[in-house]
Amino acid sequence: MPRPMQTPMTSTAPFLAALVGAALLGVACGGGGDADGRDGPPTVRTGAAAAPVASTRRSDDPRAVELRELLEFGHLARARALLAVGLEGLGLEGELLRARAAALAGDATTLARRIEAARALNADDPRVYATAAELHAAAGRFETAGSELERGRRACGPTAELLRAQGVVLLCQDGGAAAGLRLLEQALAVDPTLPFTARARSQAHLLLGREAFATQAPSVALDHALRAVLFDPEEIDARRFLADVRGARGELEEALAILEELVAEGRPLEGELAMLCRRAALASIVRGAREPGARERGLDLFVRARDLGLSAAELGSGAAILAGAAAVAEEEGLEAYEGGDRVLAAERFERALRLDPERLAARNHLAVVLFRAEDFAGAARHWATVLEQARSAGVELPEPVHLNLARALSRAGDAAGAREVLTAALERAPEGPWAEDSRRALRAIDP
Repeated sequence: MPRPMQTPMTSTAPFLAALVGAALLGVACGGGGDADGRDGPPTVRTGAAAAPVASTRRSDDPRAVELRELLEFGHLARARALLAVGLEGLGLEGELLRARAAALAGDATTLARRIEAARALNADDPRVYATAAELHAAAGRFETAGSELERGRRACGPTAELLRAQGVVLLCQDGGAAAGLRLLEQALAVDPTLPFTARARSQAHLLLGREAFATQAPSVALDHALRAVLFDPEEIDARRFLADVRGARGELEEALAILEELVAEGRPLEGELAMLCRRAALASIVRGAREPGARERGLDLFVRARDLGLSAAELGSGAAILAGAAAVAEEEGLEAYEGGDRVLAAERFERALRLDPERLAARNHLAVVLFRAEDFAGAARHWATVLEQARSAGVELPEPVHLNLARALSRAGDAAGAREVLTAALERAPEGPWAEDSRRALRAIDP
């Protein structure tokens, strides 16, 4: 059974955030509201008496084209940089673009001033009423948004912009996603290049997808999730939802790819990714008997889950599976070493440590292999870790690892480091079983 979403987008506030990037309070373009500054449910018609028409007034100035895209997808900083250069010659459209930038910034006063400046330039332009209605709706002022739509129809007749705005108003309300999406698609049928529709369509599909997901219709949910990402590839909630749907359908590798991408972008989803890695790991281990490479993939996924922060208890059976696989890799390393294949031996010991970093024997064996290959610095690093881990765990080592470490440091040219290791060992156990060997090694460094 699919789990419920952590942040369901079925109400005005989340869509508001997705649509304009900031909550707008007290937008003063006209119209009233209740005591808390938000209007009640609007009376917005879902159809027009006459067929809508496409506008021929939209600017093809490169500045306007770029700004429309930046503002639609919430790139306020980049939009501000372009706005700062100036919008001379854009007239009414420039005012409306500044109004949208103010909405993203949460600046209700500037938003109102820009809308009214555009209206003063041409009160018969449907873009004025459409923009005002959309931004009022995003602020939760639905009656005012409805009033702007009615004024727009009376002044301009039915247009694609007003149809788009009507769809956005519906999307900002509970249960309005399906009707709002239909209006957006109708507007695009009239004007295929109509701006400020992609993000709204993405949010509509996200809302409808979550409804389908909640009612156990994963195929429908997947279709909506794919469309949501198609229309707004940068939308985090849409991508997370797509990962959830993929996971619910058993498409675990696809879900993992999405979450890995989000984590790589810096999104704080490590916990969610870790649990999905654990789930996918178990599925891969089960497939391992009949699918080549599946078991290794499962082991790697358990390691990834652990690296992302899952404890041994949280890994559950995965911790035991990793330990068992590490023991096998260590044994394979010993066999390769005894057979004279040091390269393979090192690879298998490294694999054992990747599976179980606390495996002291495998780390000691790897240090021996590296020392014989004259990688003295590498050998020293591993022997130093063996000593540190053993002391932290209170484990008494059966071999004089400190002597091996001192030899490796000395051969690597670090006589001071070797001296420090030997001196520390003698201070801890001046009469220990390897004390005399330590003194001889120390004298060899300091004759």
